[in-house]
Amino acid sequence: MITIKISKNTRKLVFGLLAVSIFTLGSYAGVMAYSGTVFGRKEGYGYFKNQKVSGSSSSKGYVIKSGIKSGINSAKELVDYLDGKNGGSGQDEAGSAFIYYTMMGKNGSDRDKNISGSEWDDLEARINSMDAAGRVNWKQNIKLSINSYHQEYKNSKGKTVHDDAFYSHSSSESSIVFKNKSGKVIYALAFRCANPMGDKGAFEAFPESNQWDVSTKSELVSAPYTPGQTITWKHTIDNKGPDSTDQDVDYRYENSSGLGSGSGSNHTFSSGSNKGKTSDFNSTYTITQNDVGNNLCRATSASPKSWDNSGRTTSSSACVAIPYNYSLTPSLTANVSGAIEANTSFNVTPAVISTGPTKSKNTQWQITQIVVVPGGTVPNSAGGNSDSYPCGPATFYFRSLPNAACSTIGSGTTVFNEAGTRLSGSIIAAQAVVAGDYEVGTKICYAFSVQPRASSVPANPGLDNQWRHSAPVCVVIGKKPKVQIWGGDLVSGGLVRTSTSVKNIGGVNRTFGSWDEYGIFAVNSINGMGSGSAFADAGLANATVCNYSMLSFTNAGSTTCGTPGNIIGGFVTSRATLDVASSFSVNPLDLVHNLGNNPIINLSVGGMQGSYSATGGVSVAGGGAGKVIAKGQWVVINVPNSDVTITGNINYTSEALATINDIPQVVIVARNINIVDTVTNVDAWLITTGDVNTCSSFGAVVPLTSNMCNQQLTVNGPVIANKLYLRRTAGSGTGGASGDPAELFNMRPDAYMWAYARATSSGHAQTVHTIELPPRY
Repeated sequence: MITIKISKNTRKLVFGLLAVSIFTLGSYAGVMAYSGTVFGRKEGYGYFKNQKVSGSSSSKGYVIKSGIKSGINSAKELVDYLDGKNGGSGQDEAGSAFIYYTMMGKNGSDRDKNISGSEWDDLEARINSMDAAGRVNWKQNIKLSINSYHQEYKNSKGKTVHDDAFYSHSSSESSIVFKNKSGKVIYALAFRCANPMGDKGAFEAFPESNQWDVSTKSELVSAPYTPGQTITWKHTIDNKGPDSTDQDVDYRYENSSGLGSGSGSNHTFSSGSNKGKTSDFNSTYTITQNDVGNNLCRATSASPKSWDNSGRTTSSSACVAIPYNYSLTPSLTANVSGAIEANTSFNVTPAVISTGPTKSKNTQWQITQIVVVPGGTVPNSAGGNSDSYPCGPATFYFRSLPNAACSTIGSGTTVFNEAGTRLSGSIIAAQAVVAGDYEVGTKICYAFSVQPRASSVPANPGLDNQWRHSAPVCVVIGKKPKVQIWGGDLVSGGLVRTSTSVKNIGGVNRTFGSWDEYGIFAVNSINGMGSGSAFADAGLANATVCNYSMLSFTNAGSTTCGTPGNIIGGFVTSRATLDVASSFSVNPLDLVHNLGNNPIINLSVGGMQGSYSATGGVSVAGGGAGKVIAKGQWVVINVPNSDVTITGNINYTSEALATINDIPQVVIVARNINIVDTVTNVDAWLITTGDVNTCSSFGAVVPLTSNMCNQQLTVNGPVIANKLYLRRTAGSGTGGASGDPAELFNMRPDAYMWAYARATSSGHAQTVHTIELPPRY
């Protein structure tokens, strides 16, 4: 309770002053008075003059007329603002000095209100120190129990006095709030009026600042560069002084470059650390394949960076470069080898082996096809390292014109892991290729190349950036020789097996193969052989087993063609093989001429006519170039227990014949009949109980090349044998000539006519076998 004693003579004046004071104090009027003192002054007593005045007659009691400038958020801005007001009006001068002294913790006294520059600097340093420690909130709504206000009155000399005093008041104000190390509010400065506020007993002097700053450093303890190994950094903080730290400083590592932007957990550099004191910790990182090609960097940062700066200081980074370290070796395989036929489809499969601990750089690769003419040499057949591209655009490792041309059939860019498996980029997989319709003997080769081939440690760009080429994998264009049978059937007591070739001719897949003009009979299977001239002309388009077997006899139901896997053939017959040999006597009494042992027979010399026998091995030729079997000449070489070798062409005359008796004919009956590779035409019957070998110059099981037995053989006459070895390699060319035969067996009418003439000359004809065949249109 406030008691006011008023003299009788001044009652009216004092009453009037009280009324004005209560009105102008407005919201600053307190209901409860605080006990004791604040900064050595009782409630309502001026800080400087210790006079009790109830209120202000101006500015609503604001300590500074315009309050605190909005937006101030640093010690410098605040102190500069107060310093500016200190040289202003009496109210602002008193207010700014009042704020200064109370922040410094000084009790009320009749002090000099003109604050010096050094005094303001000291205050700024203290606020900076508190701010750096996080103990200043630059804008906060807060409600405290003690407020302040501006006093204005005239002293006994009539001079206006400006002072400020504290009083009890607890409204919420937007303020700059200051705290001590414990987090307790020790001072608040209201923006609206610049009034200092606080709680009774809570005001504290802003502590004198310890002036210090810290520095940080990162250094490498261990710096390996291989995936799987661990890098170790040392992170150090150092107090550069001059004073000891007066707050804890947090420090940590900061990632950068290849490690991204993360940071480690905080470590504490404790308050009270003297000048020169250091602290450190280690951090580690295990290198992965994803780090290859990057710099792995860590720095050390600390906050606050100094007594007056709450920001963060960051050292330079310590880095480890993780280099690529690998070597790539390309290879390529094919699922075929040796000789293949033109237009064969097959797969080539590239692969990479990587040696070294790291993944590769982004690597360009190419698959190259190399076509080498017959007799030509494969360029760089061993592969190797080169600055040259595999096949252009500027340089050509696998080209050597005119004998070897190249083309790129696959390319891409891929990153390989340390084992050579694709990590990213283009997929490397088996690639389907087609050997073109090239001449026999042409080499088709494929190679796989990569660039850069390696990355070395230390780096060697001149070599590392080269191409590495695999050794080419080559196949040779071969052929599947064909046989054609004209004018008759093919009858086999066993199986018939020939090959077919499929080529794209003019955009149409055509099948070329061996064929018989009429029917095919086989006790076992018929594979690949066409009947009814199926593969004649330029091959058969869209061939199926059934549409090239129209005259192939089979012992099967009507669904044979519609059932996958069914074969043609299996036509068992009781028909006996014709015994031609028995038609020609070997008895000397039948006017058979004996040629002796191991004779060499020249059919066109000496006027040979009739039947002949011999022992041992028999060699037969037609007499050489320009020699023919003359008109009306017929010769039977009947040696069923001997082998006959035909060493030269046997040609019938081509002159005009008047009667069937003019037809020349040669019949050879033997155990085996062999035909040497230089023979190209045999006009004769070939009758054997054993084998007929169309190229006996090489054994029946000797592998052939296209340069062996490469002349077409034509046999004009019937052929009967236990086995027929078709060993010629001629024909099977390119394009429409792909079906050209190596052997041609032609059952011409002259054989029938001569046999008829011989039969009728003996005075009777005997039918030994008949069979009914479908008509042929």
